Amino acid sequence: MRNSVPSTPRRMFALLLLAFGALTGCSSAVVTTEVREDGTWKRTLRLRAPSAQRDGDSTGGILLSGETLDSAFVLVRGSEWKTTRSVEKEAPGVQNAPGNGPMEVFTAERILRPGEAIDHDVAVRNPEVQKADPVVVNTAQVRQIAPGRYEYREVLRWKGPGRDATQMEKLTAGEVQRAVQELKALLPPALATEKTVKRLGANLMREVWQLMFGPHDPLVADLWKLAMFPDMTMPDLLRGFYRVFDRALAQTFGSTLPAAQRRAIARKFAQDQTAKVQRGVPPGPSERSSGGVAFVAMTYRVRMPGRVIATNGQIDPITENEVYWTFFSPAPMAGDVELRAVSQVPARR
Repeated sequence: MRNSVPSTPRRMFALLLLAFGALTGCSSAVVTTEVREDGTWKRTLRLRAPSAQRDGDSTGGILLSGETLDSAFVLVRGSEWKTTRSVEKEAPGVQNAPGNGPMEVFTAERILRPGEAIDHDVAVRNPEVQKADPVVVNTAQVRQIAPGRYEYREVLRWKGPGRDATQMEKLTAGEVQRAVQELKALLPPALATEKTVKRLGANLMREVWQLMFGPHDPLVADLWKLAMFPDMTMPDLLRGFYRVFDRALAQTFGSTLPAAQRRAIARKFAQDQTAKVQRGVPPGPSERSSGGVAFVAMTYRVRMPGRVIATNGQIDPITENEVYWTFFSPAPMAGDVELRAVSQVPARR
């Protein structure tokens, strides 16, 4: 077992090479929505970021972080919100661990009417630009769509510079393009035209981005496990690579690439990329600016009345009426992130 973690996660990836040194941070957002049987819904935000206060006990009066609540988020205001703001000290005995300094916490609660929508109560900034407009914003609504049936729907959109492929291509610094050239060598020559290879690159970049940042089990969250327990993590990484490569090939070539041949190519390429991770790769280009990408760990939970009958999230197996999603704030760069859950309340006798 390896007993140390590489200085940057770039050493861990052959394909998923982002400048994580510029992207990683400690900020997080936990958004909870509780839907009631009368159609009203309670919204609770819990936002955390490194404290901007100076702490003489643990840091000798040094500013703990340039990233703060106000630089990472646009905080909600207004009489309809009940808000608090406080500072949490680091846990005893972990003062020197990264990301364990004092954290500032902002909480906000609000009750909304049946069918009412809310916009931009979650708004993530680029911490590198003071007082910048948000780069990630949301729209949420809860409505009754049939007797006893309720729908929660939320969409997060990227509003930052260089939306979608342009900015993602800049941040991946050619790694996806190099992977496409390797994948091209496995394709039938008749299909490997300049036009289709370009489209394959765009599809592959989007799929890889979602594999990394979510929604649903973002790979970034497993970096430490991948570093500490590679043998345990590699099978999951192989499966993840296979899924995204297979989907990218299917989106690009459709029926012109037979399914059996497509799966064989995706399997071979996934094995090649996983082997690169196992061997380790050079650290690559020097760290660079995140280019307007905020990096916030985001957890969404919704509690529905009755039983959840449809969702694109993960259902809590114990309660059966709670759904959750986990992802990171760059996820909407690959396209809108939609969260949806529908529940049914049993008819009263």
